[in-house]
Amino acid sequence: MFFNSDNNRTSVRSNFGFNPNAKSDITINLNWQKGRLRLPIQDESVNGLLLSARRGLPGRASLLGVGNEGWRTISPDQANRYKNFSETERLTLGATGSFNPREWFQNRLTIGIDNTATQAQLLFLPGDIDASQDADAASGANLRKNPTREILTIDYAGTLLWRPLTNLEATTKFGSQIIKDQSKSLNATGVGIGAPDVTLVNLLQRSSGAETFAENNSIGYYAQEQFAWRDRLFLTGAVRADDHSSFGTNFDWIVYPKISASYVISEEPFFHPFTDALHMSSLKLRSAWGEAGKAPTAYSAPQTYTVDRVTLGTTTASALRTSSFGNPDLKPERGKELELGFDMGIFRERLGVDFTYYNKKTLDMLQSISVPPSTGFISTRLTNLGEVDNRGIEVSLFGTLMRTRNFAWDSRYNLSTNHNELVSFGIAGKIFDTPSGQAYGSVQQHRVGFPLGGFWVTPPKRDANGVAILTPAGGAIFNPGDTARRYVGPSTPTREMSLSNTLTFFRIFRVYALLDHKGGFYVFNYQERNRCQSSDNCSRTNNPTARFPQTVADSALFKELAVYRNTSVSPEWIQKADFTKLREISLTIDVPAQLVRAAGARGASIILSGRNLKLWSGYEGVDPEVNTYGGRNFVRVDAYASPAPRRLSAAINLQY
Repeated sequence: MFFNSDNNRTSVRSNFGFNPNAKSDITINLNWQKGRLRLPIQDESVNGLLLSARRGLPGRASLLGVGNEGWRTISPDQANRYKNFSETERLTLGATGSFNPREWFQNRLTIGIDNTATQAQLLFLPGDIDASQDADAASGANLRKNPTREILTIDYAGTLLWRPLTNLEATTKFGSQIIKDQSKSLNATGVGIGAPDVTLVNLLQRSSGAETFAENNSIGYYAQEQFAWRDRLFLTGAVRADDHSSFGTNFDWIVYPKISASYVISEEPFFHPFTDALHMSSLKLRSAWGEAGKAPTAYSAPQTYTVDRVTLGTTTASALRTSSFGNPDLKPERGKELELGFDMGIFRERLGVDFTYYNKKTLDMLQSISVPPSTGFISTRLTNLGEVDNRGIEVSLFGTLMRTRNFAWDSRYNLSTNHNELVSFGIAGKIFDTPSGQAYGSVQQHRVGFPLGGFWVTPPKRDANGVAILTPAGGAIFNPGDTARRYVGPSTPTREMSLSNTLTFFRIFRVYALLDHKGGFYVFNYQERNRCQSSDNCSRTNNPTARFPQTVADSALFKELAVYRNTSVSPEWIQKADFTKLREISLTIDVPAQLVRAAGARGASIILSGRNLKLWSGYEGVDPEVNTYGGRNFVRVDAYASPAPRRLSAAINLQY
């Protein structure tokens, strides 16, 4: 349990609407939120409580003093002194106006503002941290960060309704969106607090600052035509054109087409014998094909320079230096996707089945590649490379399994699969690339014919019996080079399943439970590897049979110790991450109407819930769902990341 982990949030929402006349209406939505989040130090920080516990040496004297046996780098008392706060205030304001001069001509204009301001602070008072752990923190430090984000959205949509034939209805839609997204951040760091009550950054012994700015602007236009024949066969065609400020100067607009069709075949008289025989109440067939894109990040296309302070002798001045190489031909990723499926209702809609097959091809993938040093730039450049395929199915089974006057049982089962494959890099002769950001060993690669970010590691040399072969000095042997790597598995789930049930008693009490499963993927268990390789406190290296061999079989285990302690990452640390979680259980109580009206409200409910209550997995770490770097560049590693906490909550909802 983290004692310095809490979250307080207050929110106010208001909706206001009025109708100036019969042809127009205006709606205004306002949402204000303010929250204060406190988090413990986590991940691979030596001051993290999870790292200190996992690297601990139970039964031995602790360098942290009496009473802290079992803790390695920091004691719970010291860890709980961390003051890591984040205060966020968010205001969302939207206004929508509709004007329908004719029944067949409709107009809607929406303007939205989304402003978020955050003040983050990490404060260490003198003495909170021991000097042996962090000399700067021991003297006192105040780290401040004030990021802000402002998003302005303008959206116009027009609709024309017309009927070219008696049984054919046409809907023409057209419109435009404009989005302005601006982010700023002001950072300040101060080290060396002279007095506990004086923590202003500018009054500390050493201070530094930084400022960042990013802005993205985009504009898009679209047109869509839909035909509905007898309200059962629907055909839709659309086209969208986008321009974005992050596109290269040599690239302008991009156009995305789309086409779809759906057919409620159960409405046709000739199909009724089939629906009656199968107790099918409805069946809709659907298909769609379309394109969509992903814009590059801000300032990826232009070649940029920056300014640094330099000192020559006793003179300090500013000097211009290179920053980003840029790419004038940069364009967005382009995805093409085909979907085929159906929606079916059975037993008068008591049961339902939704099925979708999808096949998505991504072209012009945005990837960072190294810039030759001869250019004078030392950074990477974002470019469009390669082709990736994703295909799979999505299935939902849902329905009411039982319903009486005072009891109802609703259930839903979801299944999805995904097969990911890198088809090409778009560069002749290139068959693999290593994603950046792998701080603890390059164990993931992009390889043609395999999933993006798949795990590729080099196994140690073994004899015919599978026993590790050691050097005369007793070290494990790993062949060098990428050709010695072997594929272990994908880093992202290939299947996901969930099962939810809702039980309603007397129309007042609702019990909800959700089971969640993800499987078919692997994770780099760095924390277990670190415990074995350098901390020597894992079960593998402390196995008495392996450390003090008595038989031939024991000698084989002894040789494995050299594999575990080697600096090379062996396949043992790339572990299956399949898991099933009891994600949520909740009880909702609807307050009787007579009690609600007495309080002047329209409705009220009480909700008691628990999340992340149980985990089933063969993974050796704490939780296979964690990812220290959040999937950055497809990197998946468990480097002492704290899992999602078990959370109990109570809420009262009032409606006026």
